[in-house]
Amino acid sequence: MDGFEIRFNIYAENKEEAEKAQRTIIDFINSHANEGRAVSANKIIDALGKLNKNTFIKGSVSNFLKS
Repeated sequence: MDGFEIRFNIYAENKEEAEKAQRTIIDFINSHANEGRAVSANKIIDALGKLNKNTFIKGSVSNFLKS
């Protein structure tokens, strides 16, 4: 499996906040990789697909993002 850069926009109050989010996501991926777990594209695709199909979790995430 190879690593690929992906780029996308994220809503933030300023550039520093967006950069902090980027570092946090990279740290999340790296910490799992260091423990032998790959955060792969297919796993992200699968997880987000399942999230949208689970009414309880989808509602909880939606409520969290509203605040």
